[in-house]
Amino acid sequence: MILCDECKHNPATIHRTIISNGEKKEQRLCAVCAAQYGYSVSFPTSSINNILSGLFNMQQKQPDETELKCSRCGRTLEAIKKTGQIGCSLCYKDFSKELEPVLRRVQGRMEHTGGIPDTLSEDYKRNKEISKLKKLLDEAVQLEQYEQAAVLRDRIAELKNEAALG
Repeated sequence: MILCDECKHNPATIHRTIISNGEKKEQRLCAVCAAQYGYSVSFPTSSINNILSGLFNMQQKQPDETELKCSRCGRTLEAIKKTGQIGCSLCYKDFSKELEPVLRRVQGRMEHTGGIPDTLSEDYKRNKEISKLKKLLDEAVQLEQYEQAAVLRDRIAELKNEAALG
């Protein structure tokens, strides 16, 4: 994976070549840094739907797939495969076993790395940190590292308190 030349953090998705005074300079940018230069990385929704639908069709159909339905919106796995459109946020959970391999092929990971609205950014970061700390806490308890577990527990409590005070 090639990282962005600007932020050196996100994967590069844009490759640009600048020729100035006969000198050629190549630059690889992530979508966020590219936007600062006026570049946009977006795909029409229909293209993404076609890609998802095509990737689903590459997988073998399991006998009971037509029976699988989202517990909230009722969308079937078969409908998602045909259209490439996921019904609601709970579809991701209900069809996680079937969606995960496809989304990993498309995105390379199962974690959201895109932009978030400024109004949500602090809450999002806090929740992400809490989630990470909970995993570390579980590991510390399993390894019987109780002092470290206590520190992690306290930090989680602090973050939850911050969220409550908002």
